[in-house]
Amino acid sequence: CGGVTPAHHTLAAVVEMIHTATLVHDDVLDEADTRRHIPTFNAEWGNKVAILLGDMLFTQAFHLASRVDRRACELVGEATNRVCAGELKQVCERGNLHLSEADYFTIVDGKTAALTEVCSRLGALYAGESEETAGQLAAHGRNLGIAFQIADDLLDLTGDAHTAGKTLGTDLDQLKLTLPLIHALNRLPAREADGLRE
Repeated sequence: CGGVTPAHHTLAAVVEMIHTATLVHDDVLDEADTRRHIPTFNAEWGNKVAILLGDMLFTQAFHLASRVDRRACELVGEATNRVCAGELKQVCERGNLHLSEADYFTIVDGKTAALTEVCSRLGALYAGESEETAGQLAAHGRNLGIAFQIADDLLDLTGDAHTAGKTLGTDLDQLKLTLPLIHALNRLPAREADGLRE
């Protein structure tokens, strides 16, 4: 899309701060004790400090975005709202062992895809590209985020915690249905699917 501007550096920091804030909050919600091969903030400092740190990262990110312009704040704000709504929906759907694939994708679209989508859109717009090009790149970013989340959900079920460097199995522990389980339940005969749910 063109050259990298100072706005790109600032916006990259903004989105990474928001991403980090969501990870800190996720670790509290999932009661995870390891991420990136080191103890999580909540494991080291407790939930109260972790939540406040996540909140501080959110507010600092918006303060930093305001130094770029109003449009950046609006785009980042919209994406952050989608992330929070997706996380809230996922928490509300915990224990719903009949979660549909459509509901799963609504959750994922809010959580992971919103951030990768806004990264792509911001990169294009602040390089001077048209709305059409920015929209196409945003769609690519959205799809990339969805693919990443599906891979991460598979990792949570089948991965090795030492290799992954994070706490695994939290989706099952928290009764969060993810795409691999939804597919398994939909493919099994009804009686076997009920047995798996039990």
